[in-house]
Amino acid sequence: TGIPLLLITCTMPYWARYMDRVHVARLRRTHSIFVAVAHVVTWTGAALNSLVIIGAGRVVIGISRSGGSLAWTLGHHDFADRRLAALYMGVNVTLTGVRGALLPFVAILLYEGWGPLDRLQGSLPAFAGIGHHVLLVCLALTCAAAIGFHWLAGTMPNRA
Repeated sequence: TGIPLLLITCTMPYWARYMDRVHVARLRRTHSIFVAVAHVVTWTGAALNSLVIIGAGRVVIGISRSGGSLAWTLGHHDFADRRLAALYMGVNVTLTGVRGALLPFVAILLYEGWGPLDRLQGSLPAFAGIGHHVLLVCLALTCAAAIGFHWLAGTMPNRA
């Protein structure tokens, strides 16, 4: 837990200099690549039952979180009109909250699985779960986001 927090602080200046040169969509594209690498490294560590490799994944996620923090805090200024910046952030915070409230439960269900569910209309068969492979689901979602940011970055002017 401490590794990413330390690295957020240590790598923030690098991300800040990068954000000064590029549109936030380009920063998010690069940031998404770091997050994808973190998922791959963490999944590899879980698959090999290696705490060292999982620790390396935490290092990569720590580096990426400082870029994500900047994008979260300042990025909306690249998109929103000054008069609408608070509204834009309000929508962003709301959608993030919905995701944060629901998806951890989905991830645990995918990780652990469930027994047969007869209470629902019809019957949902038992599912054994996918264990550490749930990180590959996260990787797929991250890659989809990276593709979206890559497309978006191609439509935005650069600051340099």
